Amino acid sequence: MNELIKHKSWWQRNWKWLVPLTVLIAAIVVALSSSRIGEDTAQIAKAYTDVLLYENAFKLAKENEEVKELLGELKPMDKMTILEGSVKYSNEGNSVVTKVRVKGSEGKGMLDIFANKKGSDWKYEKISIRAREPKQTIINIL
Repeated sequence: MNELIKHKSWWQRNWKWLVPLTVLIAAIVVALSSSRIGEDTAQIAKAYTDVLLYENAFKLAKENEEVKELLGELKPMDKMTILEGSVKYSNEGNSVVTKVRVKGSEGKGMLDIFANKKGSDWKYEKISIRAREPKQTIINIL
């Protein structure tokens, strides 16, 4: 009854889950590095930190009479709104095209912003609101 119990090595006990996990992680790294997901994430993060771009455009839209007639009184934007929208920076981060949703007391829409950075301030080229119900677009809220 004095038999020696031979234990399996760590590799022998765990290779069945370690090999597939390693392959999966490698596939994810390759997929992320070869796709635009990383670039898009960086642009969204940049937009998330550039609050003045959205605040000033939202303020102009909120004060516009046509927007009030179309969507009613606009409700404040939250931080998640920026993450849910789309953004595209160009010209070394000095130009931006972005779209975020807005909610009003009488409807919903999209706020489209086209802007260029001058120093530390954004100069808006075009701000527009698009509504689904009724299908209508208000261009150049400026």
